[in-house]
Amino acid sequence: MSAADFKAAYDSVHRSFLIQAIKDINIPPKLISLTRTPDSFLVNDGLRKGDALSCLLFNIVLDKCMQASKILKDGTIFYKSVQVLEYADDLDIVSRSRQALNNAYLALESATQAAGMCVNQDKLSTCRF
Repeated sequence: MSAADFKAAYDSVHRSFLIQAIKDINIPPKLISLTRTPDSFLVNDGLRKGDALSCLLFNIVLDKCMQASKILKDGTIFYKSVQVLEYADDLDIVSRSRQALNNAYLALESATQAAGMCVNQDKLSTCRF
């Protein structure tokens, strides 16, 4: 099992990645426009502080990263080699083997880098049962 945390997760999300993730789940354009900042403020990265939508938007981005990593989300660890548990900006990767854990971690790291996020190596931990 491996536990990972993202460095400044909410601050580092690329807005272009966020907008594409929202479009991919067929959110109407009128609602997408609500997530954009006014033209007078050029913001390329990050989610608004204190915004009620920030958690939801971050989850949409993280879900798109999970899809890009090609790790199966359906089912439980009993029926597959890797299970990923997500909560806010924390991830737990449970696997049946060390190799499956490494492959899942590398796939997630690659997918989240496209969104502008990076794993906080200081908070990365692995344990074996």
